Amino acid sequence: RYFKGGEFIAASLGEKPSFAWRSLMFGKELLLKGLRQRVGDGKTTRVWIDKWIDDPEEGLRAPWIKNVVFNVNLMASSLIDIETKMWNERKLAEVFVQGDVEMIMKNQPVVERQDFFTWKFNKSGEMTVKSAYWLASSLKIKDQIPEALALPSTNELKEKVWKVKTL
Repeated sequence: RYFKGGEFIAASLGEKPSFAWRSLMFGKELLLKGLRQRVGDGKTTRVWIDKWIDDPEEGLRAPWIKNVVFNVNLMASSLIDIETKMWNERKLAEVFVQGDVEMIMKNQPVVERQDFFTWKFNKSGEMTVKSAYWLASSLKIKDQIPEALALPSTNELKEKVWKVKTL
């Protein structure tokens, strides 16, 4: 009903959504923060459009464009060496900047399966309620720290109270 012919990740809230659908959309935001796109056979990963490079500083992103002229419809499958079932480093160097090549080489394709998503915050790559809760909690704390630091400190007041001579 909400994403005919598409994927859940690309779905929008839509008009007159049910309570259940709104709840799913709320959870989708958290899901997107923990998902990591992995290249399998590379047939569905669009090199310049999809966010498939796992940058330690920026998170998931599309690669930087090295050349002025490039193939907009380039698929990741064309960068995989068929014989070794690994990235073709020569092709990568022709298309990407050196920093991106190094990041791509760290995550070799899993050519035995189609392109897929994994969960960043679990060693197995599977999303669990525990890891999703940890992510939600850490994001909430991260948002609240600047607000807490902006408030005046009560430590000096507490020190003075404990120094008061009383019975």
